[in-house]
Amino acid sequence: MKQRIMATVGASCAVVAVAAGAIGVAGPAAAARDGKVYTSGSNDTSRVMPDVDGMVLKHAILAVEKVTAPVELNIGTVAKGDQPVMNQEDWVVCGQSPKKGATISHETLKVTLAVQRPHDETCA
Repeated sequence: MKQRIMATVGASCAVVAVAAGAIGVAGPAAAARDGKVYTSGSNDTSRVMPDVDGMVLKHAILAVEKVTAPVELNIGTVAKGDQPVMNQEDWVVCGQSPKKGATISHETLKVTLAVQRPHDETCA
């Protein structure tokens, strides 16, 4: 009887250890998928700029806002010849600041997207 109890306790401890290991491994992977960078031992959730080059402007803005929500950003656009950007679906992103993978500053909360018409070959 005593051997069975010890075997059950040993098996239970092994299950708990495996579950704890799985949680420890899954945590950082989930953090990377949500676009946030977590600094060990702090609540810092710096935002990482996604790669929006080649995206339709409307979808690029949504992608950037997704990783920074609920914080509002100052998203500016630069078009060749200072053309006004009226319809976001008529423009394609051809450059971005900050670059993909860079941290979006908490101080400025500013993102600049260079845009061009889909048929244009040169970027603003």
